[in-house]
Amino acid sequence: MPRPPLDGGPGAMSAMDELLCAVNESIEACALDTEVPHGVPVHTERPISVRKSSTPTLPSDMPRRPLPKIPSRSVSSDSHMPPVYADHSIPTLHAAQTEIAPQGIGAAHTRPEKAEPPPDYALHSMPFAGACAAHEFDAAALLQGTAVDMSRLSQIAQLLSCMMQRHPLIKGSVVYPLSFTGRMMVSTIESMIQQYLDTMLQHPFVVPPAYLHYLSTSIARSLKTQLFVHEADWDDHPFTCGVGEVYMFFADSATAEKLGHSACTRQLATDLFEAQPHARTTLSTSAAAACTTAPWADLPTGVFAPLTRCYSPTCAQMHAPGTTCYSSTCANAGRGFQHNAVPFDATSEEAPSGAESWVETVPAEIVATIPTAQVSRQNAMHEFIQKETSFLHDLELLEKFATQLRELCATPMAPLSIHTLDAFLADVFGNYSALTNHISAFIDRLHERQREEYPMVDTISDILVDAALEWGSVYTTYVQHYPCALHRLKREIAANPRMSKFVDSCRRDPAAHRHPLDNFLFRPPARLQRYHLHLESILKYTESEEDREKLQLAMEIIDEQCKVAQVGVESAEQRLQLLQYAQQLVPKTSDVYTNMYLQDPKRKLIFYSNVLRRPDGFEFEWVNMVAILLDNVFVLAKRKQESTEDQGGAEERFVYYRKPIPIACLDMADFNDPPLTRGPLSRRWMTTDANLYPFLVRHRFSRESVTLYVPTAELRAEWATKFAQVRHLQSARSEQERLFVSLPLSADTFASSWKPAEAPQELVHDHGWAFVDVACASAFRLADGTNMLAIGTSEGVWIGLHGEPASLAKVLHLRNVTQCALMTQCNRFLVLADRSLVVYDMEALVPSQGIPSSFAPFKLSGNRDVLFFSVGMMDGKETLVYGKRRTNETSIRILQLQLTPIPRPGRGWRKKHTANTDGSTDFCEVLKFYVGYEATNAQFLPDGLMVSSWRGMQRFRFASRTLEPWPLVKSNAREDAVLWALLKQWESAKALCAYAMPGGTLLLCYDRYGAHVDAQGYPIVSDVVLEWEGKAQRVVVYGNYILVFCAAFIEVRCRSTGELCQLIAGRDIKLLSRHDAVLCDPAVREPLLFVQRVKSEAIREDVQCVYELVLQE
Repeated sequence: MPRPPLDGGPGAMSAMDELLCAVNESIEACALDTEVPHGVPVHTERPISVRKSSTPTLPSDMPRRPLPKIPSRSVSSDSHMPPVYADHSIPTLHAAQTEIAPQGIGAAHTRPEKAEPPPDYALHSMPFAGACAAHEFDAAALLQGTAVDMSRLSQIAQLLSCMMQRHPLIKGSVVYPLSFTGRMMVSTIESMIQQYLDTMLQHPFVVPPAYLHYLSTSIARSLKTQLFVHEADWDDHPFTCGVGEVYMFFADSATAEKLGHSACTRQLATDLFEAQPHARTTLSTSAAAACTTAPWADLPTGVFAPLTRCYSPTCAQMHAPGTTCYSSTCANAGRGFQHNAVPFDATSEEAPSGAESWVETVPAEIVATIPTAQVSRQNAMHEFIQKETSFLHDLELLEKFATQLRELCATPMAPLSIHTLDAFLADVFGNYSALTNHISAFIDRLHERQREEYPMVDTISDILVDAALEWGSVYTTYVQHYPCALHRLKREIAANPRMSKFVDSCRRDPAAHRHPLDNFLFRPPARLQRYHLHLESILKYTESEEDREKLQLAMEIIDEQCKVAQVGVESAEQRLQLLQYAQQLVPKTSDVYTNMYLQDPKRKLIFYSNVLRRPDGFEFEWVNMVAILLDNVFVLAKRKQESTEDQGGAEERFVYYRKPIPIACLDMADFNDPPLTRGPLSRRWMTTDANLYPFLVRHRFSRESVTLYVPTAELRAEWATKFAQVRHLQSARSEQERLFVSLPLSADTFASSWKPAEAPQELVHDHGWAFVDVACASAFRLADGTNMLAIGTSEGVWIGLHGEPASLAKVLHLRNVTQCALMTQCNRFLVLADRSLVVYDMEALVPSQGIPSSFAPFKLSGNRDVLFFSVGMMDGKETLVYGKRRTNETSIRILQLQLTPIPRPGRGWRKKHTANTDGSTDFCEVLKFYVGYEATNAQFLPDGLMVSSWRGMQRFRFASRTLEPWPLVKSNAREDAVLWALLKQWESAKALCAYAMPGGTLLLCYDRYGAHVDAQGYPIVSDVVLEWEGKAQRVVVYGNYILVFCAAFIEVRCRSTGELCQLIAGRDIKLLSRHDAVLCDPAVREPLLFVQRVKSEAIREDVQCVYELVLQE
């Protein structure tokens, strides 16, 4: 124990005092051991001042200190144990407010000035215990300044009874007043020790939390062993630091029954100690006042060896910088209190080293008593907690770097503008803040469990399960976003020198240990995968079945999170690969350019690999290529390196020389063909012995195909698997996103094969079925609202109710019908058969209400010279246009049905009457013009006609009566390479039709592609490329979609983007209905009618079935 100075100054010791101190030190050093759980030595306390009596006395050979006079007052028989009040008026100390726990205290009384130094004695030997409540202030004044020694159990017990907060707690359905839990008791002792250390050393001192908890738990067990503390129900179980066990002070047992179930006390919330000169620590004023109510009789005795002080006087000044004890056997050395250590710095940002294993943190005598398997288990759990703490430090570094970047962006040298900062932090750092909160809470619970169960942690499986369930979505979200975060960071570093400088400064941060920023971004994905290995090592040495089940449950939860995160990571990597392909894929020529919509968020990369192609043409070596399979197209490209002058390097490009194949049109085959062997004696491109495994790639609706080779059979099998996968995906998507559905209208009415009549006199074309070729169809509505359907074939015209195949009946016996239509305003039915245009009265074909026919059928043209006709509106009147073939030109004639003769308005206008049999009505030719070559179609536009021919399109305007080629070509068209390539395509294409678009533009449709022109007729060059997958026969604009009718399929494309939305496969498909060029209201738009050849189950023959395409809303 420390001694006062010997220099004769204030507080100097006499020779007798020095002798008494030496005796006390010898007694303390030779004290008998008292049992303390877990191997902590506690020695029986035998100070020479202690005598068991109702009134404490000092030894006769010691000098007495005069006591202040106390007014006389009757003292009760219980004056040796002052009553414990239910509510102290003294403020309370909350142990939870202290972050670091206390150390030891030395017991010595400070003597008054100019007086003889008193001897050292324990608090309970002071004559304050007999003081009554009325004289509490005087007793407190007497105790104030009393030196404290926290190595003595008697002093710890007295202070603990003052500080301990008691509540009415319940255990076993019984209420115990003035009780507390084991955790409350250990926490209070930790607070006492920590306060003492902070006061004695006069600065915050770091004590390992686990060791501090171990010391406090050992003291509590010693107090319970001597029955200063007991279980509330008097059970005899080992002391546990938890909330499950309820304890009471022995002195409170009798008092609690008198005070009732609601009795409780508050904790002392003030400083317990004060620092005095010469490194002495004494009771504070409030602590001295509280000690006046503390019990003094039957206190536990013993010396707690880990808290004893050194015998050297200089060791008392160990808080001085650089001061150490000269003795190699100092009691303060080797017990966890390195007094010459660097004081704790709350702002320190260094991560814990984590170098210590569990066996290095526990006394050797304890480790020796533990089985080897348990030691391995404790080491595994300890290592797991250390690694998790290191992980938290890395997350905190991310937060530090993000804060630095935010602060830097407020300076003139900002790497990012304030507008892009938040987006960059979200892209790169993700939800690191939420993840840090979860990991921090997880580590707090792990450390708390370590403190509660030190030195051996029983289990952490329950904490693991709870944490895994809590952080699930936060963790997986971060991991799934990691590839995008890394890509965003690298892209910004490459393009932004200031950002590169900031990232380098992060690497040079001392806490980063020279690791780059992307290393810390990768820590959460790496840590999530490491959990399984840590838990496996703990599970290997765990014997408890319940604990094993919880560990396995935690492993299953984390493994499932890894699977979910892996799916997200693969999706993100594919997304980044697609973005890279969007920049690197370029066409060899403009005519093969295809918009593959690689930046669409729904786009998926299915598979890609290097492939080989045989040399062809003038090639002498095998061609290395890259085959890329997306969810919408298949691309075959060559790698090329292009130099970049601005970056001084080469950039990789993928050049595709063929148009990408849509998945709906893709076909792969020959996956079982034998391999091809390349020998060394063949051509120059066969220079190595190797097997190449072929497979065929082709377009379903064209003759184009290519054979590709891969080096292994496994890779070829992988291609077969991925192809089947993408076809299944495409089929499911088409079924789910189907826009148009086909409704049958004719069933088995039109058979394709010849079958002789049952009777010789029966005509084949009058049979229920006939060998016919369906050429046209028209849907119309009668005056009474009945929906009808007319179908023209090579054998005549059938008319029936729309949607009822059984009602179809042959009404006209004509040969080679190619067009039919109804002029609704005048009820005239037009039929083009054998190139003759014939007009019928609809009442004659479909009688209604018994009204007789008004006229007989008549021809509008000569014999076999009409190429086509079209019905539309001009000047608000229903108008008929037909093309008449001449020797070297086509005559386009415009007719209107008139009830009275039309006067001749001037040149260019002719009045021609085509009279009926009764002369009541006639068609009058109102306009005629000529086209210099054979026309194929004429469509009504809002202000004129668009005439299509094999050589292009021409537009005729009603107002100016002019005919001009369409589209127009500017004089400088050759200067625009893309425009000139587009015009070259038009020269070799067949014009089909044109449609008016919103905004005054026109869509010109050809047999291979479509193009937009402006209102003046000049081509519009845009990124929207309309190129059909097959050779189109007819093209129809229907609302927001473009329908392309080919012989083997129908393409449905988006009108604004040109993307292929749906593909309807068939056989011998042909559009039957005619459509005007003017986009009209869908409610009055003519139905889409087409025919295709199908297999009939009824007659086991191929039949041509008429269908209607219906847009699903």
